[in-house]
Amino acid sequence: MAGSLEILRKGLTALQKHVKKRKTAIGARLAKKERVDDDDAAWLDGPANLIDEQQALDLLENASDYERGLSRLSQGLQAAFGRQIQLEAMNAAVETSMIISKEMSR
Repeated sequence: MAGSLEILRKGLTALQKHVKKRKTAIGARLAKKERVDDDDAAWLDGPANLIDEQQALDLLENASDYERGLSRLSQGLQAAFGRQIQLEAMNAAVETSMIISKEMSR
């Protein structure tokens, strides 16, 4: 259970870092009273909204049994769970590629 939860925590942290830069840029435009285009508005309401990911992690952390908690997640929260796992796997692959590239360049 702890290993899977740690993967989810890392995935959520990675997602948060991934959206932070763009959110900050959009926030700066809003502070200047500039218009936010439809793509940015849709992004803020969709992929940048990490409430479901946080809720999925909170529910799993508080479940008495990880597998049982996972089975009780709604479809939306299961999708959020999958998104966290997917991003963590992508980050691990990138880190591995970077290590291999450094080793090969020596």
